[in-house]
Amino acid sequence: ALAAASAGAPLVFTPRSAALDERQYRALVFPTGLRALLVSDRAAERAGAALSVRAGSFDEPDAVPGLAHFCEHMLFLGTAEFPDEGDFDAYVSAAAGSNNAFTAAEETAYFFEVDGAKLGGAFERFSAFFAAPPAGPLFTASATERELSAIEAEFQKNLQSDAWRELGLLRVASAQRTAGLAPDGGAHPFSRFSAGNRRTLVELPAANGVDVRAELLRYHADKYTADRMSVVIAGPLSLDALQALAVRRLSLVPPAANANANAAAAADNADANADDADVGGGGGGGFGG
Repeated sequence: ALAAASAGAPLVFTPRSAALDERQYRALVFPTGLRALLVSDRAAERAGAALSVRAGSFDEPDAVPGLAHFCEHMLFLGTAEFPDEGDFDAYVSAAAGSNNAFTAAEETAYFFEVDGAKLGGAFERFSAFFAAPPAGPLFTASATERELSAIEAEFQKNLQSDAWRELGLLRVASAQRTAGLAPDGGAHPFSRFSAGNRRTLVELPAANGVDVRAELLRYHADKYTADRMSVVIAGPLSLDALQALAVRRLSLVPPAANANANAAAAADNADANADDADVGGGGGGGFGG
């Protein structure tokens, strides 16, 4: 069943579900292209949400391998609305919940679960990751530098993993078998190193005159747009309450047409919130957040 959308409001329809499924469902399609599925389970004690961005390591610039994975990490480190770096994690932990994210080749996904009564506050903080400037991520210089260290630590941890070594061999084989076949004359993007480490996110960009923080802002503004996003919100709230929450928060996600303006606004927002630290020179298959 479809419900006509008023100007600026999402199109609303009811998906079909199994006859014995006691949960209620509602789907929204925003004018910006963002899609949301709402799941109301009045007997549920837990609640949560997941958001998928149709962008991953295949979409990052060749000059900064690992930028997509790095961007995933940075979104957790403060927004204009909730500027404390640990605010989201602290709220979720206090609500007996958990959260995580991963970066894959063509997708980046974020998700959390909390006590059912805490869904509203958790989703407010979560959705701020994806809001248009000046309400979105801060990307402060000091947080950028610290998270580079976290990316490096994750890389070092995985060096002894047989699965990661196998993936590395597959990437080498891909580079050899697909060399010159890509539209730009290079190899298939699968062949690139995409987890990121200090060498690819600091040392090589510095040597090549690439400003990684500027590339990070540009990537987020270009790829984190509403038309690339799908969201699921589930919990004990009614469908009307879930819809009100979704519309209020997800309407803040920028449309694709604003990508260039978003990049400039994000840079201004980051500079306004930056501290004295600076990132020298510049400054992930699935990579855990």
